Amino acid sequence: MSKLLVSLRSEKNQVRIMTGVAVVTIIVFVSEMALLLPAILMR
Repeated sequence: MSKLLVSLRSEKNQVRIMTGVAVVTIIVFVSEMALLLPAILMR
């Protein structure tokens, strides 16, 4: 029973880590685009 709980908890943590990585990647990508967009438009 405890093993099952531990495996569930680790899976939840993995999902949380993956979500965090995805969110950070999206934020970085959006900020990069926001910085690049004026340079592209000004050209």
